[in-house]
Amino acid sequence: MVLKNNAAQFDGPINFKYFAALENTLKAYPDLKMLVLNSPSRRIPTARGLVSLIGEEKLATHVDTLCTSASKFAFIAGQSRTLSGSAQLGFHGYKLNGSIVSLNIAEEEARDRAFFIANGLSQNFAQRAF
Repeated sequence: MVLKNNAAQFDGPINFKYFAALENTLKAYPDLKMLVLNSPSRRIPTARGLVSLIGEEKLATHVDTLCTSASKFAFIAGQSRTLSGSAQLGFHGYKLNGSIVSLNIAEEEARDRAFFIANGLSQNFAQRAF
């Protein structure tokens, strides 16, 4: 984690350590205004937790390089969102890895499309994102 100009920059996959680091950073720096994300992502449940933290603190989000997969949720949760000129956002449909057979992919994608739309993305874009 790097702190600069009321922004916290996190690089690397989103996992529980990432969530805990942001939570601790917010406690230590209550004037934090922005979260800079550079993440190939990992875990959707952890990213959804970041959405709550970002929303509660009304943080802006920014991507310098790469924001893909689950990390896009954290980016979209930003009060305002910006990208550097060379930044890349990655969206894709879901698939099951391993033995989680009770998860309904269509329901999860519908839930996340609704999140996208509620946070200002067009319905057309939200549909195409999956």
